[in-house]
Amino acid sequence: MITATNSSASADANCQAPIPDYSNQVTDNCSCAANDNSQDCAGQHRITTTQSPAAGTMVGLGPHTVHITANDGSSNNDGAGNTTTKDVTFTVNDTTPPVITCPSNRSNIPTEPGTCAAHVNPGTATATDNCDSNPTITASRSDGRPLTDTYPKGTTTITWTATDASGNHSSCQQTITVVDNEPPVIVLNGQTPSMWPPNHKYQTFTVTNFVTSVTDNCDSVSVSSVFITKVTSDEIENGNGDGNTMNDIIIAANCKSIQLRSEREGTGNGRVYTIYFKVIDSSGNVGTATAKVVVQHNPGETAVDSGTHYTVMSSCP
Repeated sequence: MITATNSSASADANCQAPIPDYSNQVTDNCSCAANDNSQDCAGQHRITTTQSPAAGTMVGLGPHTVHITANDGSSNNDGAGNTTTKDVTFTVNDTTPPVITCPSNRSNIPTEPGTCAAHVNPGTATATDNCDSNPTITASRSDGRPLTDTYPKGTTTITWTATDASGNHSSCQQTITVVDNEPPVIVLNGQTPSMWPPNHKYQTFTVTNFVTSVTDNCDSVSVSSVFITKVTSDEIENGNGDGNTMNDIIIAANCKSIQLRSEREGTGNGRVYTIYFKVIDSSGNVGTATAKVVVQHNPGETAVDSGTHYTVMSSCP
């Protein structure tokens, strides 16, 4: 009796598998198996088994019919013995996923001017497979957008997947990192206040006296984020004929306002204070701007900036 049943195996690296040896799946009530060398089988009839295709024959994907013939080696049938046959199906399955290779990660890609994103060509993954010469490759972004859309500031992950004709699949991941290198812009109102008369008294000016807004390609930055880094004067602190005073410039501890003394040298061409503003976005980009406050030498005259002669730094970074 042939006891062999349908069976299957996974394809190897060449997309093949060997036909099994079914000779050990035959029994008989009188004859011994061909490979049974026990004492009980000494001198007994032996079962002879043949199969087509032969055991070890390499076959490709799909089902293959194996025809098995067994003879008990007896003297029956004029010495021809008793013969039985059976067909079984041997199926080769592809269970090996493709080997996929992702494109290299893309890092430190700057945002495009005026936007918080960048156009990026991520490339494409490649894949090999033991059975499918052309696996299907697909890609999906972590933000759900098409691969060809711009990539926002930060890290976007692309998951690449290769699927072969048998449905086996494997994946790898690629990251696209976009950075914001564009500084914020401090928008000034364009005003240049004039202090008169030069009576040696302080006048207070705040950031909002000069700054109307801040624009940034990525962040929402408010005027309250702007601070004063330093103030300069084109005249020395205690010049000729300016009242013999000191501390003409005082910057508040919070760097949001300043006190400027209304005075100028008696023999000069007017005094020009220059205020330096700074703002930092969430990426650490720095925007700067300057505004001026003047003390005219005489009413109606233009104060001339003669360059920095005196500087006071704020306590803010």
